[in-house]
Amino acid sequence: MSWNTMIDGYMKNGKVDDAVKLFEQMPQRDVVSWIVLIGGFVKKGQFEQALEWFREMQLSGVEPDYVTLIAVIVACADLGTLGLGLWINRFIMKQDFRDNIRISNSLIDMYSRCGCIGFGE
Repeated sequence: MSWNTMIDGYMKNGKVDDAVKLFEQMPQRDVVSWIVLIGGFVKKGQFEQALEWFREMQLSGVEPDYVTLIAVIVACADLGTLGLGLWINRFIMKQDFRDNIRISNSLIDMYSRCGCIGFGE
């Protein structure tokens, strides 16, 4: 828990490199550790890095929770990466997250920001 708190503190104070170094030194990383890092990048507007770390999370075998997926959806929306957003949407539908209202709202936001929802067309 203290590792995650320190990483979060570094991210909030703009010491991103220190947060990453500490994260890489962690003996064990759980889903909370990953979301602290990924969410920190999203909050700092470093969306590409957030998505890169999400990919690392996937490669490490840690299953994302709904908070992680919302952060990734936000990153996709801000970058306009519809292809990855569609992949995330398919991933969500295969998991137990399809009925999560927060995820659904985030997906709606992502599609509207990527220009995929046209009202009255």
